[in-house]
Amino acid sequence: IELTDLRRLFETNLEFCNWGRIIHQNEYRRLHRSHKERLTLPARQRYEEFKKQFPYVCQRTNLGYIASYLGITLSTLSRLRSNENDKA
Repeated sequence: IELTDLRRLFETNLEFCNWGRIIHQNEYRRLHRSHKERLTLPARQRYEEFKKQFPYVCQRTNLGYIASYLGITLSTLSRLRSNENDKA
């Protein structure tokens, strides 16, 4: 659906407007929580949460991108992954 059509629907239909507002609020909360976690959690917890949320990304994405997303250095990510493999 085109954005202009969606906006028109929100302007003319209260039910769709409420639906859109609820989806927007839920997504905002999710993004805010995710951002806050990336700023406050220790590196190990950030990596663990990332693996839970995006299980296949770890296997298919450049580790530099993952480290950047998590706000850690590539060497820290490598150390976390190495410690994980040692425990397995």
